[in-house]
Amino acid sequence: MISEAKRPVQSAAQPKLAICQWCLPDPEISGLTQALELGFDGVQLDLGVQTTSRNLLDPAILQTCLATLKQNGLAVASLGLNYLELNRSDRETEICRILDQSLEIAAKLDAGTLQLCSFWDSGMHGDQAFANTVRHLAYICRQAEAYGLRIGSENDLDLAGNRKLLAAVARDNFGIYFDTANPWLYTHVDALELLKGVYPDICQVHIKDFKLGPKPVCVPLGQGDCRAADALKILQQYQYQDWLVLENNLTASQLSADLSWLRLHL
Repeated sequence: MISEAKRPVQSAAQPKLAICQWCLPDPEISGLTQALELGFDGVQLDLGVQTTSRNLLDPAILQTCLATLKQNGLAVASLGLNYLELNRSDRETEICRILDQSLEIAAKLDAGTLQLCSFWDSGMHGDQAFANTVRHLAYICRQAEAYGLRIGSENDLDLAGNRKLLAAVARDNFGIYFDTANPWLYTHVDALELLKGVYPDICQVHIKDFKLGPKPVCVPLGQGDCRAADALKILQQYQYQDWLVLENNLTASQLSADLSWLRLHL
């Protein structure tokens, strides 16, 4: 059990601070306690469909995860559905099955938000890929209403594309899962303008930083080109109070430094 004395004390007006499971030094279920040891309030879990050791679709692994969370009082900021290709129509039955199962799992984890990724091979590149993704997002949004869950799309669309996506899905429990670095990295647009342009529909936020260039490199917050401090200022102006989830792939000491940086800038 993690001592209560190690948990940070925050103002009710500040976002809660979490870290992505896949960014922990040990991303396995047994390593989840590192989130609290580093000083975070919670963790964003990965559904883990691309793994064997932490695939939460496996009932035994899910039970181990639930026990670990309960034993340590670790909150779940959200559940990430990575590597699920929503842009495909040839795996409809499998995709819908995983989406349905993910809702049940999120409810058991007490995770209020599901993050669905649309990048690279899973991107909405072309009319058919966009239509397939919208269909799957609308499906899970309808199913999620019974659970009181929000669905967030993290994608590589620009501002116009995200607005088109919001209009196409058109569900009250659907929003954009914003990332402070991805627009710079993948869309090559100003992340700050995207943040301001879709803010009313942002459901949760990843924060990370990169040195941009031909070969982008992940760096501690405030040391890159993604203007993380400016993004936080905008979030503060909008009085954002949901989870702020660190997604920097760094060493444990650098992650601790990132947490200190976040506390300093909030």
